[in-house]
Amino acid sequence: MQRFGEAEFSVGVDYRDKDQRSYFDFNNSPSSRADRLDLTSLTPRLKLPIRNHTLVVGADWHSWRYRSRRADRPENFERPANRVTVAQDTAGYYAQDTIDLSRATLVTLGWRSERAKYAGDDQADLTRRRAFSATRPRRRARRRRSMPGKSACGTRSAPSLRSSAAPAAASGS
Repeated sequence: MQRFGEAEFSVGVDYRDKDQRSYFDFNNSPSSRADRLDLTSLTPRLKLPIRNHTLVVGADWHSWRYRSRRADRPENFERPANRVTVAQDTAGYYAQDTIDLSRATLVTLGWRSERAKYAGDDQADLTRRRAFSATRPRRRARRRRSMPGKSACGTRSAPSLRSSAAPAAASGS
């Protein structure tokens, strides 16, 4: 913040750069992502007292870029199954006037205008193994073998103790 008499001027400058890598393997369906996010902000503000008014004017400019490469394995990031890019740019301008009507009464008037622009793209390489799929991965069929004296789960079956003359107990069916 810089003072010029009773006026105050400040500028906020922010930058963030994030690079994140992830790998998941769920039910033999691997998925990898290489994500990058860049954020830049510039926010100047001027506070100017004039008699019983305090005027604040400023602007907010924000820009962010997101890029993601998605593949089945990290070694395939150079030729991913799909690439996602998203961009957002916003520009806002504002003014606020605070008026001291008396020691106990303040009136605040304000105005703000903000515009946002968005752009996005999701490109799929259909020749690559898909990193994300709308369908569930196929499961291998389990082979079951019936062997004499064994059940399908591999345990020995108990011999039946029922007599052909006695009625079977109700099984609830």
